Amino acid sequence: MGDLMAESEGLRWLGPLRYEVVGARMLAANRSYRARLSYLPPPREAQPSFTRACRAGCDACRAGLHPAPGDAELGRPATVLWQTRRSEWVTLEEEEFAGFMMVVMPCRSDKSKNGVAKYGHLSDGKLHLVVIKRCSRLMYLRFLLRMAHIGLEAGGDHGDYIKVIPALAVRIEPIGKESQWNVDGELLPSSIFTAQLHRGAVDVFARGVDG
Repeated sequence: MGDLMAESEGLRWLGPLRYEVVGARMLAANRSYRARLSYLPPPREAQPSFTRACRAGCDACRAGLHPAPGDAELGRPATVLWQTRRSEWVTLEEEEFAGFMMVVMPCRSDKSKNGVAKYGHLSDGKLHLVVIKRCSRLMYLRFLLRMAHIGLEAGGDHGDYIKVIPALAVRIEPIGKESQWNVDGELLPSSIFTAQLHRGAVDVFARGVDG
């Protein structure tokens, strides 16, 4: 997505169509990047929210209003958690990846009726880390179609080259040539990428879980 956003900047005159034009070009190029991925998994008892949809008055989100003892440290920056809770992080083997996505809420849209992450929650403090390993163009296209028509879920059967992982924080270290990072369409200049959630930090007023 970062490459797509960066390379579509020069085609703004096409409007939203530029994303489809550049997206087709990206699919044809079938790029991949070598990286080292680490993530901080949530406690086992905190994972059931990945199996139910977020609705008004959601219990999983409301629980964040009264954090359990010891949860306060999770509000610290991911760079700090990387140091203070290093033994709890899981690091995948260094390999080639076609892309990463970190999804919080379902992100329903005209192109994804059920949402990218259909069990995403607005304020449960967790994200869906989507890891796409290097694969063929056809396999990547299948991933895009599945995401559009069905949506992704943690622990779901998405094929050997796709993983959807529950996480509290994420750290990605590029090895060799680098891609672009983007957050909601905004490009980031960073090399090593760290991300985490701060649950309940912003009040959201909307119709339905996605507005």
